[in-house]
Amino acid sequence: MGESNMKVLGAWSSPFVMRVRIALHLKSLNYEYAEENMMQGKSELLLKSNPVHKKAPVLIHGGNPIFFLVMGRVLVGSTEEVKKAAMAEVLEGSVLLEEAFKRSMFLKAAAATATTTD
Repeated sequence: MGESNMKVLGAWSSPFVMRVRIALHLKSLNYEYAEENMMQGKSELLLKSNPVHKKAPVLIHGGNPIFFLVMGRVLVGSTEEVKKAAMAEVLEGSVLLEEAFKRSMFLKAAAATATTTD
């Protein structure tokens, strides 16, 4: 799928992982998929990226886990301030994903234009 700074950690049998992958495909975003074999143990990257739940899926953008890690703090935050700060991070992650989508669409349009003018 070309160069990408997004990575999805997951297991092929998980419907939650499939949802993430389908959404990325519908948005035409390039990403790297790393299969996690849950029967043999969880990878160090998965445990580091999602230390709260230690489950897939995990979406990593630019080396940072997005959304899933933060949602744990939204759900189990001890105070309203912690929950509000976590929601701000969720919003920031959503903005990053939308920017990646727009950049991807721009690059595809530019490539299509370059192909038709050649």
